[in-house]
Amino acid sequence: MIFWGILNQTSLKLKIDGVVKSLPNDKSLGPDGFSNEFLKRCQPIIKYDFYNLFKNLQQNIICLRGINKSYITLIPKTDGAQHTSELRPISLLNSSVKLLTKLLANRVQNFITRLFHKKPIWFHQVKNNLGLPSLVI
Repeated sequence: MIFWGILNQTSLKLKIDGVVKSLPNDKSLGPDGFSNEFLKRCQPIIKYDFYNLFKNLQQNIICLRGINKSYITLIPKTDGAQHTSELRPISLLNSSVKLLTKLLANRVQNFITRLFHKKPIWFHQVKNNLGLPSLVI
């Protein structure tokens, strides 16, 4: 799996623990019924399940397709919502997929910041046909 090769097991455990600690509070429950607050409070007990899950993903024992399910639902913005403009779509993910997504996003972000200079000199601002600024490589 992408980016796993350079992580040893101790490093992976520390990264998983860091991701759990950084999860925002007051988010909706996933289809598995667990909140971020639950994951944080129960971390000492359930962390070994996550370690084993990520290790099994790393070794291709578990297929990501089997756990990667999400549900999109509409939440009313106001009581008695009747129109689509009064609804907010949310995507419900399993907690394990949330952790995996955040872990991989952090890994990708580290590589991207190394690839690009802080002030990319190869971008030039030009005007397009509408007179609006756009970037050209």
